[in-house]
Amino acid sequence: MNLNYSLRNFAFSKTCKAKMKVVLLIAMFCFGTVAMHSQTTFTSVQSGNYTDPATWGTATAPTSADHIIISAAHTVVLDDLLTVKNATVSGTLESTGDTVEFTVEGNLTVNLGGLFKGIYFYDAGTFGYNKGVQLTVSGNIVNNGRIDLSEGSSYDPEGVLKLNGTTVQTVSGLGTFGGTLYTTTSSNTGAVINQLLVDNSSTATPNVVWGFNNIKIKSSITLTSARIDLGTNKMTIGNYSSANTVCATGSGFTAGTVGKCYDAYDTFPAITPGSDYNSPKAMFPFIGANGKSRAAFISRPDDTTNSAVSGELSV
Repeated sequence: MNLNYSLRNFAFSKTCKAKMKVVLLIAMFCFGTVAMHSQTTFTSVQSGNYTDPATWGTATAPTSADHIIISAAHTVVLDDLLTVKNATVSGTLESTGDTVEFTVEGNLTVNLGGLFKGIYFYDAGTFGYNKGVQLTVSGNIVNNGRIDLSEGSSYDPEGVLKLNGTTVQTVSGLGTFGGTLYTTTSSNTGAVINQLLVDNSSTATPNVVWGFNNIKIKSSITLTSARIDLGTNKMTIGNYSSANTVCATGSGFTAGTVGKCYDAYDTFPAITPGSDYNSPKAMFPFIGANGKSRAAFISRPDDTTNSAVSGELSV
């Protein structure tokens, strides 16, 4: 009797183990399927709207968990408020009035010949003008093509490049930012970003490494949590006219050259002996490796003779 019980128990144990293996295999398959889905890469097969599956030759459009590739010679139109994991642009990714913001939760790569066109024409009825979208990137940017965020207002999030990573972000490449009109007036769009907003939560210094030279910030720069290493590069606050500067305590540029545009009619608060001077219009927002402010301020007396001129100074 004991022998029979042992044999039956042994057979039952083998059956249970076999069933458990099947269950584990099914679970692994399901997990793998989910993982594969979360890493789906959508590549454009024709020009068209972003939310149209036909653009991608698939049954569905990309979700926020997916990666996208815009093929060369294709123009994909952003026709909604959209988020993607990673984006690679070899053709054109074009904004519209339906796109207030395009968010890349990972890395953005714009290849040679590629264009992120963040400018669109806003039809106000009897008149119209160009506006820009907000491009938010949480990872790195490699720009060997062109990213155009050159136009928009200073008071709305228009033509904004927002860097909001949680680790150190790099902005690099051999391409450029802005439009194609290069002038020496405020109508210039070449090498221009309308607004730059940096709110990177990494505690590292620097937490943004900027690899582009001679970029102009047209309307405003907002450094909420930013320690930006320009290296040997220069960034100018203003585009042949003055721009707003908002810099939180503990934020600023750790290295590089910062230029600042002054308008002929800019006014500045008076300098009071014995008090720290603080004027955003006159600020060159530098910061030390220890987090201490090294900001410089270049001001001027009120112009009572209307003889002041506009220009740019660099530190």
